[in-house]
Amino acid sequence: MITKENNKNSFSQDLNSILELSKGDSIAEPATDLFIDFYKQVQGCRAFFVFYINRFTKEVSISFNIRSERGKSFYHKGDPISWIPVYHGYLFNFMNQKSLKKILELDNENPVTPKDLITKKENFNKFLKKKIQNYVIKLHKKFFEAQSTNYWNYFKELDFIGVFMPLDYCGLLQQYRNFWSKTDLFLRSNVSDRPIFSIVDEHLKIKPPFDKFSKELEDLAWLLVEREEAYFEIYGRLDKFLFVNFKQKQFDLSKKIIKSYIESLESELYYEMKTFRLDSIYDLITDYLSESEKEELRTLIETEIISFLKKNKYRVSDYYRVLPKQIHKKFREDDYLTEFIDSPLNMINSTIVNPETMVISPLSSSGVLLKEQSPYYFSEIIKNIKFFKVKTTKIVKDEIELQLRNYNLRFSESEQEFLEFILKLPTIEE
Repeated sequence: MITKENNKNSFSQDLNSILELSKGDSIAEPATDLFIDFYKQVQGCRAFFVFYINRFTKEVSISFNIRSERGKSFYHKGDPISWIPVYHGYLFNFMNQKSLKKILELDNENPVTPKDLITKKENFNKFLKKKIQNYVIKLHKKFFEAQSTNYWNYFKELDFIGVFMPLDYCGLLQQYRNFWSKTDLFLRSNVSDRPIFSIVDEHLKIKPPFDKFSKELEDLAWLLVEREEAYFEIYGRLDKFLFVNFKQKQFDLSKKIIKSYIESLESELYYEMKTFRLDSIYDLITDYLSESEKEELRTLIETEIISFLKKNKYRVSDYYRVLPKQIHKKFREDDYLTEFIDSPLNMINSTIVNPETMVISPLSSSGVLLKEQSPYYFSEIIKNIKFFKVKTTKIVKDEIELQLRNYNLRFSESEQEFLEFILKLPTIEE
């Protein structure tokens, strides 16, 4: 069960406090009793055990996994916040230490029994206390080393063997990768993975005890915007999350995402820099919004992108393929885009959106003619241009003439005929 505390957590302060506690008996004494009870149950079995201390209540607890050389595969008591490990070990190795048998005054050949631990409980307590203290000293050292070097391998190894740190032991971005990304706030709705924790309610209000991390979650939302490390659906959810929990002005986050999206769109349209996104900017519109809010955000998305396209419509690009289909159709309802055509199918798909606003370029945004096409392809494109009465632009014609006059460029007969055909087309400027 997760401990519900009101005080703000600070892992480094809590670790310092536990280091001081390890010098006394407040950890070792309950750990001794817990271990004896544990050993009574599992003597003769393979087992892995971990001692934890609750950073808030200072309760000591033991977790063990029988017939295993690793700990359990989840946070102690299902709590990712409260428990800090203070010692772990593999039972067989632990019980066969010469130093343990020596302090218990046993022969090396004799196995340690629960009775031995009870009879020499004070001695065992001293032994365990030293083990715990050394463990916490090492944990403390590794933590501050990792903070300064950003090298967290020691803690990754702990996690791998089933020794779990509280989620906030590391930096915010690492927390996201380790934990937050697997919660309901940050998982996409259409993925098969189930969230490991639900940290928000149906209205995206942070649930206790995760409200302890409200500032971190607010910072994380903006960090993901800055790093562009999330899907549009997640950004849409985070926008509402910030509005609900922090009184952030609605759609502030979405506006930043739309601006960033347009910048990446410009790179993809005109500089052929692939973004490889499989989601849509319309995914910002989530079911957490009311119908009026959905319409408001949809209008915001389309207004910003259409404004960008109006300023750049004379620039050549493969608009049909790159733009969201809703945007492409909406823009072409009453305005033109200079569409690069590289196949008959692309020609048809782009033209039927609205033949009256279809403006063609045989050259890509980088000025390259569609290549390795058969005469049949050029013939089919020409047929469609004639059928739909497609136009071009003066800018496109000027570029074609430059290329035809360039003696360093070589065109096949069909390419030459195709370019000369485009030069005869009417332009939108006429």
